[in-house]
Amino acid sequence: MSYYVWETRRSRDHQVLVPGFPSTYAELQFNLLAGRRAHRELPEIDIRFRAEGAWTLTDDLVIARRRCLVHSDALIEVLRNVGVDGLDVLPCRLINEADGRVLRTHHVVNLLDVIHCLDRDASELEVDDEEPNEIWAIHTLQLRHDRLGDSLMFRLGERRHTVIVHERV
Repeated sequence: MSYYVWETRRSRDHQVLVPGFPSTYAELQFNLLAGRRAHRELPEIDIRFRAEGAWTLTDDLVIARRRCLVHSDALIEVLRNVGVDGLDVLPCRLINEADGRVLRTHHVVNLLDVIHCLDRDASELEVDDEEPNEIWAIHTLQLRHDRLGDSLMFRLGERRHTVIVHERV
């Protein structure tokens, strides 16, 4: 079984880069990294970007300094079709501030699976000298497969902004 780190990057200059995720969820005290389902209805989130000329949105929206996932409806369908079931999708509007266009083609994705499975001894990590539980960078990642079960997509419990996917995904 092979697992990979889920990475989001622009591969072309015309792909939209959102400057940051809105603070709405923080203001509501809802944490997208916690792996917990929302127990109340959350408002539709406005995600703003500025794009002029010819531009495209990626299926996994590229957000600078992101701490969440924003996926297209098509990508969410693909993930569900291969068996990823720990997803809550939350409403959002994508607003292009350059022309005022509003799109409802993506959703904020709350990934519910969080697994503590890092094999620290076999991984090559950069950690904080004063707080060794704080992982700054992962150069080589080894997982404890006995902890994974049948999960196909999850947040790494030891570093929750890192998303891991099974090779089937």
